[in-house]
Amino acid sequence: MRLSGQVALVTGGSRGIGRATALALAREGAAVAVLAWTAGGLDVAGRENVAAGAAVLAIPGDLAADGVADRAVEAVLAWRGRLDILVTAQGTGSFGAVEES
Repeated sequence: MRLSGQVALVTGGSRGIGRATALALAREGAAVAVLAWTAGGLDVAGRENVAAGAAVLAIPGDLAADGVADRAVEAVLAWRGRLDILVTAQGTGSFGAVEES
């Protein structure tokens, strides 16, 4: 448990790279806060991280909205009193022809 005692916040932590990163941090012993905009994704990510042995905090929100980043950090500090690791994996995308972008 190389990260025992460390506290991580992973944005976009319910899918893709963010989900894989949150699980890897949990397996290494970190307490993991997961920020994601879908409640279902937060539920799944939370269960997976708990199964990996981590203390988990699920934070709903979209980083594109004003104040969400500040509220997420405040929630982590209230939960564990510190933040050691920040992973920003939330992304957005648009789909369509290049000419329409």
